[in-house]
Amino acid sequence: MKRLERQIAIVEEIQVLVDEFEKDSKKSLGISLTEMRKDLQKELLFGFTINSNSCWDTESMRFYGKGRAKIGWENDDKIPNEEYLYALAFPTGAYYFHPDYPTELFKRFFAELCTYNPAFKDSHNSSVYFRPDNAKEIHDAYPSIEVKYRDQVKEELRVMRIAELEAELKKAKKELI
Repeated sequence: MKRLERQIAIVEEIQVLVDEFEKDSKKSLGISLTEMRKDLQKELLFGFTINSNSCWDTESMRFYGKGRAKIGWENDDKIPNEEYLYALAFPTGAYYFHPDYPTELFKRFFAELCTYNPAFKDSHNSSVYFRPDNAKEIHDAYPSIEVKYRDQVKEELRVMRIAELEAELKKAKKELI
């Protein structure tokens, strides 16, 4: 943690120098380290960092509260109290795994995520939200959970394809007779 605290202090010092230079020279360097500082502060708070450069990411760390990010349809009508939360969101539901929309498998997947005790759940939008004190556990476990269910989708699709081919073979045999 000392490392992160030092990095945050360095980023803040650099921003002060940039601001001073821009004020004195009347030239803009176009440098803002605000996002870098926020990312380091979130890493310090949660104990891990995420790569949030893609619009397709399922995970995020945001500040929730009045005038900030909101939970769409929280199961118990709870509202975050001006706090950072780690979110895992799957707005497309079962399409996350495959275009054939494996609904039952997705329900099992989402139920397993819920066993990690999210502070907030939005089942309608397939999203779970964790406070910093228990976010690291689900963050660390998530990759293996996702692989497990992706492997199950592959197996279910393989079994379905075998059944389709067997049906086609049966039909073809009947046509030959």
